Amino acid sequence: MTENIFGTPPKVVRNIGDRKRVEVEGKAFYRQKSLDLGDMGVTPCAPYDSHFIFMDDRRKGWILFCTCGSPAVAVGYDAYKHDASPQGQLLVCYFHAASGKHTDGSN
Repeated sequence: MTENIFGTPPKVVRNIGDRKRVEVEGKAFYRQKSLDLGDMGVTPCAPYDSHFIFMDDRRKGWILFCTCGSPAVAVGYDAYKHDASPQGQLLVCYFHAASGKHTDGSN
């Protein structure tokens, strides 16, 4: 069995049908069109239907996540051109970018 290089993902609590809010370890996070990544600037989030990207900077290590439980990453246009219009850097679900589906099997 291989070790997970991202550590233990946060447990995401969602209400069925609520696509704008999640709760992680007692803190609510809301869908945003973009996130401020400090030196990397304000970066748009991929416009997924069932999931969204959020930043939990209370943690050490990885702080960008998708509500499916996967880490999120910043990618350039070549990595997502089949999903969106050209706009430069974009925050995407790592699992979705690699497999075409979120960890729960949704697109």
